[in-house]
Amino acid sequence: MLLLRATRQTGLRGTLPLSRKLSIAAASQGFARPAYRLGTNPTLGVSASRTLSLWPLWGSSKPTTPAPAQPSPDTTTPEPVESVAGIDAPVSPPIEVTQAEPNIISPDVTSSTLDALSSSPAAHQLGDFAANGFGGAWPSGWVQTALEFLHVQTGLPWWASIFLLTAIVRTSLLPLNLKLVGNASRLARVQPQLAVLTDQIKRARDAGDSAALQHAGFRAQKLLESAGANPFKGLLGPLVQMPVALSFFFGIRNVCNAGLPTLKEGGIGWFTDLTVADPTWALPILSSASMLILLETSAIDAQAGAAGHTRNFFRVLSLITIPIVSYLPAGVLVYFVANGVFMLIQNALVKVPSIRKRYNIVDKPAPPPGAKVTTAPTFTDSLRALRDGVKDAARKAREQQEAEARARARANPGKRN
Repeated sequence: MLLLRATRQTGLRGTLPLSRKLSIAAASQGFARPAYRLGTNPTLGVSASRTLSLWPLWGSSKPTTPAPAQPSPDTTTPEPVESVAGIDAPVSPPIEVTQAEPNIISPDVTSSTLDALSSSPAAHQLGDFAANGFGGAWPSGWVQTALEFLHVQTGLPWWASIFLLTAIVRTSLLPLNLKLVGNASRLARVQPQLAVLTDQIKRARDAGDSAALQHAGFRAQKLLESAGANPFKGLLGPLVQMPVALSFFFGIRNVCNAGLPTLKEGGIGWFTDLTVADPTWALPILSSASMLILLETSAIDAQAGAAGHTRNFFRVLSLITIPIVSYLPAGVLVYFVANGVFMLIQNALVKVPSIRKRYNIVDKPAPPPGAKVTTAPTFTDSLRALRDGVKDAARKAREQQEAEARARARANPGKRN
C-alpha cells in the first residue's frame, strides 16, 4: 500500500508537463512583484503591446481584443434643435446701416489751435521777476516784489494787481495824508495874520533891527502854536509822496519795458498789452483828467494869491503832460489812473464831518464884512505874476551882489575890486 501510494505520488509528479510547472511558479511569484512585458510601446498604448511566450511550442496566448472606446466625458454631442411649430415670429424689416461720417477737423483750425496753445504764456510764478533781474533792495524792487506776490496769490490780472497794490499803499498813507490836510487847513486859517507878521520880519531884517525882528518872529510863533499849525509839516507830504510815486513809476516801467510774456496779456479792454503805449491815448487823457479834477475839488480852497497861481500852473501842466506820458507803457498809465482815483476818494473822505472832526480839519474863515473879495487869478494873471517874479528874483540877486561888494569895500578901503 505504501509502495502504491509512493508510486502514485511519483507518477503524478512526472505526468505534469514543464510548462504547467513554470506557469504555476510564475503565478505564485506574481503576487510578489509585477510582471514586465517586453515590447511595449508607450506611444501606442496597450493595444500595441505584444506578449512573448517563453514556450511557444506548448501554446500561445490569445490575442487581446481592444476594449471599445468610451466617449470622453468632456466631449458633448450637441442635440438637434427642433423647430417649434405653431409660433410665427414676426420678421423684422432689414435695417439700413449707414456709416457715420468721420469727424473731420479742418487743418487750418487745428493749426490755429495749436499755435494759440503754443503761443499762450505760462502762468507767472513767484520768483519769475527775480529770475529776470527784478526785485531787490531798492524801493522800486519792493514794488515789483509786492506786485508779483499779489498777482500770483490772488490770481488777478496785472492791471487789477496794480490797482490793488495802489489801493493798499494809498490806504496805509491815508492817516498821514489826513493829518497833513488838517495841518494845511489850520495854517490857511491864520494865513492873513501870518502874512502880516512875515512882512514885518522881512522889513526888520532888511533894516537890521534885531529887536523888531525878534518881536515879529515871537508873535508869528505864538500865532502858529495857538492855531495848532506847523508850516514845516507841509514838507512832510512831498518827502513821503515823491519816493512812493517814483518807486511805483520806475518799478512798473522797468518790468513793462522788459516785455515779459505775461504782461503782454495783462491788460483789459482796449489796452490788453501793458508793455506798449496806449494807441488810443485814452489812458493819458484819463490820467490828466483825474489830476485836473483833483485840483478843482481840492479840500483846501485857496484861490487867491500864490495858491491861485500854483493851481493855474498845475492846470496847464495837466494838459501838457498828455502827449508826454502817451509814450509810456500802459502799465505805468494804469498806475497813474489808479493813483488819481484813490486821491479823489481821499478828497471825498476829507469832506466827511466825522473825519474832519477826528483830524481837526477846519474850514476857511469867512472874510470880514466890507473886506475886498479876492478873485481867482486867470492864466494871464499867472503869467504876469511869473514874469514879475523872475524879474524880482533877478533884481534881488543883483542887489545882493552889490551889497556884498560894498561890504568888502568897507572892510578893505585901500583894495580895489
